[in-house]
Amino acid sequence: MTTRTKIVIAVLVVLIGAAVVGANIYYQRDRGVQVATEAIRSRDLEAIVSASGKIQPKRQVNISANTMGKVTRLAVEEGQRVKAGQFLLEIDPRSLAGQLERGEASIAAAQSSLQAGHTAVESANINLDLARTNLKRQQELWKDGLTTKESLERAQNDVAGREADLRSREQEIKTRQEQIKQEQAGLATTKYNLSQVIISSPMDGLVTRRNIEEGETAAYEAGVHGLHPEVVKMMGKMLIGHASLKNLSGPLTIADYAGQSVKLGFAYYLGFLAVVSVSLGVLNLLPLPILDGGYLMYYLFEAVTGRPVSEQWLARLQQGGLAFVLLMMSLALYNDVARLLGLH
Repeated sequence: MTTRTKIVIAVLVVLIGAAVVGANIYYQRDRGVQVATEAIRSRDLEAIVSASGKIQPKRQVNISANTMGKVTRLAVEEGQRVKAGQFLLEIDPRSLAGQLERGEASIAAAQSSLQAGHTAVESANINLDLARTNLKRQQELWKDGLTTKESLERAQNDVAGREADLRSREQEIKTRQEQIKQEQAGLATTKYNLSQVIISSPMDGLVTRRNIEEGETAAYEAGVHGLHPEVVKMMGKMLIGHASLKNLSGPLTIADYAGQSVKLGFAYYLGFLAVVSVSLGVLNLLPLPILDGGYLMYYLFEAVTGRPVSEQWLARLQQGGLAFVLLMMSLALYNDVARLLGLH
């Protein structure tokens, strides 16, 4: 190897070593802080945040119908923002409006009958005063021997008849007054139901879910809890005359509501069956002969007195209970037919 060749190799080795050292120094040096610049302008700050969980509203209101009927107008969609008082939907008011007109006409007729009853009482009072005056005159004539015993007895019988007629007229007045109270209670219920056919938004917010479509039947959603006292309370009101017997429903109405609940869905149908079952169970526990509640009363009587109810009284109570139950069933069936014919 010549001297020139050796020199060239040595130079290449030095250059390669210098390149390695220079590259190492370059990549290990401090590059400083990088700054991004942009022209100043106004714009919205946007950021995408990814997180798992569920968004809960600060206030949530579940809106349901207070009366049953067909939805004729529906003015809201899921995801729509609404204002407080904004119209949401309307339930067909025609049936309730007809019921209201019939109730008002019934009250007017009852008031007219009551006025005629007052007139009859006044007439009965006048007739009674005349009969008493005639009796007094006959008694004076009898003392003087100027009349017959037959005439005196006729005058006494006339007074007794007039008094009985007056009592009958006064009882009719009380009956008509109670009838008017019942009709007014039913009319107030109808007015309230009619006021509930239009449902408005109770607050500003967003509609998150809508469970009904226009043309479907809206059902009153009543929980099973609290049903027991309501059934007994309504029965008590009907017995003392504070609630109309028209509230009593039978198998036709139950079948109608069952059909409507099926249209709303299987869950509504099961809920309706639960309400009917609990209602029948509560009614079966009423202390009436022939029902289970009646037998409980028999056991209570035996526990208190130490002796069972006699066979004779047991037969009488059973007959009376059967007659009462048949009467209530007949009345309920009559109300069903009257509703179908539009008489109620």
